[in-house]
Amino acid sequence: MKKIISSLFAALVLCASCSKDENNIVPADGQYIADAGDLVVVMVLENGNCTYFAPFVDGEVFGSWTTVSTSGDYPKYTYKVSGLNVASTFAGPTAFSAVLDGVLVKGQDGVNMESAQLAFGGSVVQFKLDSRVLDKNGDGILDEKQPDIR
Repeated sequence: MKKIISSLFAALVLCASCSKDENNIVPADGQYIADAGDLVVVMVLENGNCTYFAPFVDGEVFGSWTTVSTSGDYPKYTYKVSGLNVASTFAGPTAFSAVLDGVLVKGQDGVNMESAQLAFGGSVVQFKLDSRVLDKNGDGILDEKQPDIR
């Protein structure tokens, strides 16, 4: 009887520790890229928090932000940058789909001096962990649009 109770207790402890570990899952740290044709969006995540956000439209960077608020828990996070909400759902630690809704306004954060807006009306994009360099020379134009850089 003692053996059975001890075995049941050990199994209970083991199961409890397994479910506890599942709640500690966070996305992999790194650069995530969504490539939706004329729109390419880059997000850098650390422990699930967004530390960098930059959309490229028609191959040119619209702006970049390092002030991004993060809320939620894995697998659902909401990132807010300027006037844009990015509602994300992770399919695994290295990929997520996101609904982009709102308006990005550049020129508000002191880094982007020109004032302009970029509106998103609930666009859904797929992000994947991707370490490739998109703008090697830092000129704000995607390298794929500049054949002499490749």
